[in-house]
Amino acid sequence: MEDESKSVAKMPGSHLNNADDEPSPAESIVKVISRFAFKSFAWVSIYLLGYYNFSVAWLFTPLILTVLRSQWKKERDAKLSAAREAALTNEKHMIESRIRERAEWINSIIHQLWPNVGHYTRKLISESIEPSVRQALEGYGFSGFKFERVVLGQIPPRITGIKVYYKNVNRNEIIMDMDLVFASDCDIKFSVGRIKAKLMDFSLRGLLRVVFKPIVNEMPLIGGIQAYFLVPPEIDFDLGGIANAFDAPGLSNIIRQIVLEQIGFFMVLPHKYTMPLIESVENKILKCPDSAGVLRVRLHKAVQLAKKDVGVLGMGKSDPYAVLTVGARSVKTNRINNTVNPEWDYVADFPIEVVSGQQLTLEIFDHDDPGDDEFLGRATVQTSVVAKKGHIQEMWVELEDADTGRALMSLSWLEASSDIKQLERPHLPEEKDLTKCLLHVYVDCCKELPSKSPAHKPCPMVELKVGQTVHTTFPQYYTNDPVFEQGFVFMIVNPDADDLHVRVLDTRKDKDNVLCTAVIRNSNILKEPGMEFPNQPFHLKGGIGNSQIVLAAQIRPLKAAGKSTKPIDPPKDSKDEVETKTSLPTALESDSTPSAKKDEKLINLDESDDPKPAERPSVDSPLAAMIANTVTPMVESTASEETKEEVNEMLEPINELRRRGPQASMSATGCGKVRVSLIYDQGSEKLKFVIHQAAGLPGSDLPDPPDPYVKVYLLPERSRKSKRKTEVCKDSCNPEYEESFEYEIPLGKLGLSAL
Repeated sequence: MEDESKSVAKMPGSHLNNADDEPSPAESIVKVISRFAFKSFAWVSIYLLGYYNFSVAWLFTPLILTVLRSQWKKERDAKLSAAREAALTNEKHMIESRIRERAEWINSIIHQLWPNVGHYTRKLISESIEPSVRQALEGYGFSGFKFERVVLGQIPPRITGIKVYYKNVNRNEIIMDMDLVFASDCDIKFSVGRIKAKLMDFSLRGLLRVVFKPIVNEMPLIGGIQAYFLVPPEIDFDLGGIANAFDAPGLSNIIRQIVLEQIGFFMVLPHKYTMPLIESVENKILKCPDSAGVLRVRLHKAVQLAKKDVGVLGMGKSDPYAVLTVGARSVKTNRINNTVNPEWDYVADFPIEVVSGQQLTLEIFDHDDPGDDEFLGRATVQTSVVAKKGHIQEMWVELEDADTGRALMSLSWLEASSDIKQLERPHLPEEKDLTKCLLHVYVDCCKELPSKSPAHKPCPMVELKVGQTVHTTFPQYYTNDPVFEQGFVFMIVNPDADDLHVRVLDTRKDKDNVLCTAVIRNSNILKEPGMEFPNQPFHLKGGIGNSQIVLAAQIRPLKAAGKSTKPIDPPKDSKDEVETKTSLPTALESDSTPSAKKDEKLINLDESDDPKPAERPSVDSPLAAMIANTVTPMVESTASEETKEEVNEMLEPINELRRRGPQASMSATGCGKVRVSLIYDQGSEKLKFVIHQAAGLPGSDLPDPPDPYVKVYLLPERSRKSKRKTEVCKDSCNPEYEESFEYEIPLGKLGLSAL
């Protein structure tokens, strides 16, 4: 019994308290005494300030800081309350659009399983998350991190919207997107050295993608499950315990950054949470990345950034740097001091596994040595837009969440292929140091690793290195035959020289001890059929005679972009000559004039592809190019890659009812039409457009007709600043708007834009 109790005490997660949440009488007394001491100290301090005639600034400074901290906590609590209300409400609430359906049966299942999830979570935290957080905190100078207690609370996560894709997907998999809201009443206690603190009121909101693959012929018909966030989720929490006295944005930002990094390391692309369901299915299929291509970003410069630094004579300039992020991968440019018009000319490559749904995020900050860096703005671009166009040369993007500023960047899509000839094609001089191919590596396991004695088994971890890029597996504890089952992606510049260096480390000691090594030549992989080493053992040097590592490796050359979107230089002719060549009006004429020379298009909301050549405007001008982009179905011009499919799926039940009912005279398009006029004023470089009306919208036979409105974005950047929205027409399937909007677009950029 004694040995059994010891073994139980050593089990992962056994140190995490699972006791009742009610505090003991001793804890209640300590809390009362602590509160009394804190209040007494505050009042005595105020008395001493007055008694010794200190400046009034000593009184107002803590008062101002206290008020600001209180306001900050109120705003955070308001966000948490809103998230918790959204997570607990039973009323109908559709996120983003009606294309996502509610599935209350899933929430009922989660609610019933939630108590059991807590036991699994404690084991996961002890084995994986705690070592990772400890290592991350050591980078900030904190040591001795340990979870003392983990209670997830009584409020489970809630799925507020769900969408299953069944068109344009691999028939060997099922893809499902879920809007996840988690407003937890958790109580997680941890310690950093001798300092004890707790994390509570944790909230998370994000889009979770679940993939069931592969589909097999044996029960349960699905080989495994993948779950991951396409973009980092929104996270907020509150600090308690001793750390509550220092609960300010500075300390919270450090912990929040670590939490985001750990969630990104586990469940934000390219990282995934996987669960095999059938033993006959190889884990490599679920856990090894399968990149679709590489997104190449060249950030040229930014202009008119906000001035954040204070100079001698007033507001100075800024010390800007940029952060580029796709999924869990982020890169940072160099800092340029004392300027609001920085020029970086920085190039970054991002391996992309899921084209649909991911986005590139550009964030610009002002570097400040004394405190936190100040935010200067952000911009986002959908990866699917770049993949569709192939190449976008010198595109200006407006910075969101900022009063001023914009950035110039070029974007390219390089498709991953299996053609070795792509490595032999000539490359431009500026591509000399850029990625030529991708290397996928899947580490399965190691066998017969050396150890000093049978009683002192190692805690092995595999380190993979190509060039300056290093990836490591999770450590496995006290074993000579560790199983890792992890996949990684490397970007290769020179496949003939960049080799894969493998080291097996013992993490049991403070300093990593190398157990054995191996080198795998990429040139040898290129000689294999399909440029792939299947899952096979490789001999390890420095170990005992039979030490091996089992892994798979594959090289995927990158194919150059087939399409190109280049900027159009503005003509240098006079205004009259330009007007003569384009024959376009330069002012918005009255809608009452039947003969007004407008480019008016009736936009069908159906599933058709680009308009036929006969339907495109005959004017050979940048406006004609823009109209050609804009008169594609309106459901495409929202920059959401599956919107056409989703809208038609949403309307399919309604259309079926219409076909059955007596009023089956709806238009062939099924989704309705919108009448829009486009006019470009070359004098002011403004694109003016009028939303006239919509007709044939679905829902006229429903008891409660829809309340439609039109929302317009300027593509391809689709920033919030470019959003235009009409008024809402109540209970109408044929609304009339007659509302005018405009965008400032240089003539040279007109052909690259779309609505």
